[in-house]
Amino acid sequence: MAAAKAVKACREKRRMDAFEEIFRKVDHNCSGSITMEEYLAMFNDHGASLTKSETSQLVRLAGENGKLRKDDFVELVKNSRTFSKTFDKNKDSIVTEAEMTTRCEIAFKALDMNNTGYVTAKHIKKLTPKLSQAERDALMAKLDSDGDGQLCYAEFQKLFIKTSPTAKKK
Repeated sequence: MAAAKAVKACREKRRMDAFEEIFRKVDHNCSGSITMEEYLAMFNDHGASLTKSETSQLVRLAGENGKLRKDDFVELVKNSRTFSKTFDKNKDSIVTEAEMTTRCEIAFKALDMNNTGYVTAKHIKKLTPKLSQAERDALMAKLDSDGDGQLCYAEFQKLFIKTSPTAKKK
C-alpha cells in the first residue's frame, strides 16, 4: 500500500514538473506570467481549440489583467481535456517537451542542421523541391521580413500558420 502511494506521488511530481516546464516554454519573456493570447497560441499552434467551459475558466483565472501566473496555468492544463487530448501523445498523463514540439519546430530543426538558428534559401529548396526557383525566391522574399537572406524561426513559422479567415493572426 505504501509503495503504491509512493509511485502515485512520484508520478504526480513528474506531471507537475512537466507542466511547469511547459509554462517556462510558453513564458517567452520570463516574466512569471503569460497572457491569455500566449496560452491560446499554445493550442492554435497545434490546430486545437479550447471548449467553451475551458475558455470560461481561462478568462476567470486570467482576471482583469488578462494574465496567468504559473499556478493558474498548471490548474488550467491539469484539468483540460483539450490539453490532454492534444499533447499527451502516449496517454500517460505526463506531457513532455517533445510532445509539445510542433511540426514547424521539427521541420526547422531538421533544416537547421548546423544549429545556426536560421534557414537559408538552400534549405527552403530541400523543403520545397517541386517549386521553381522563381517561386522559391518569392517565398523567401515573403517570409524574410528583415531582408537578411535567411529565416529565423519566427519568420519560418509563417509557413505553418493557418491562413483561413477564422484563423487568428499572430
